[in-house]
Amino acid sequence: MRSLKVVLCATLSLGVAACGDSTAPPMGSRQLAAQVQGKWAEKVSFPGISLVLNLAAQDTVLTGPGTYSIEAGRSGTLGITGVASGQMVKLDLSYDYGPRAHFEGSLQDQNTLSGLISYGPALPPGGTPFQITFQRKQVR
Repeated sequence: MRSLKVVLCATLSLGVAACGDSTAPPMGSRQLAAQVQGKWAEKVSFPGISLVLNLAAQDTVLTGPGTYSIEAGRSGTLGITGVASGQMVKLDLSYDYGPRAHFEGSLQDQNTLSGLISYGPALPPGGTPFQITFQRKQVR
């Protein structure tokens, strides 16, 4: 049976990680939602820009408030609603002055949430998506 497993792994070697001997089940949606609870800040290198999410989880549903700051522009609050689905985190952000955004991403590690965000009136898909990364922040 071991040789059949080796043959199958060699045949399906297009990035299939399931050929190891691990019996750990994939992370469930509820577990993912619990893991993304907390405070997340956009990883940026420009002064005056910020996007902070404060996520709470109830089952697989994610909600919370957030804040933003635009360089040489306004700052304010936003509302967040979303869901953990499989390995993906899907969030809708509603800014206090009208715009909306849609984020879809995944945990890269326990302190990094990365994916694509798009802005626009018809969400999803919204406008052109761009890469965004959030780092977990410790609440004091």
